[in-house]
Amino acid sequence: MAGETNLDACVCPALQRALSFMDQVQLESGEFPSSWYRDAGLSGQGVLDASPFVTTFALYALSWLRDDAAARPLADRAAAFLLRERRSGGLWGYTAASNRFPVEPDLD
Repeated sequence: MAGETNLDACVCPALQRALSFMDQVQLESGEFPSSWYRDAGLSGQGVLDASPFVTTFALYALSWLRDDAAARPLADRAAAFLLRERRSGGLWGYTAASNRFPVEPDLD
């Protein structure tokens, strides 16, 4: 590729691997999942901690790649998830509607 630097040669494949990983883990709802564990060793499978919180960070990271064809569908699904999770008054809680342990929005 003309004008490609050594950094480009390293970063571009890494970004594509990251986008591929994000595509594999993103849930059908558009959420990027997170889990909680009972021990610091993260042993076992963990429990899904359905939350818009993690998805906001993934969407922010994807916003830097808005022109990338692989990033756009991930971002669109994440944004749709966040919009569905918005509560009355334009608030979001830490937990998603599907979370088994809901936390109501507060001043955080």
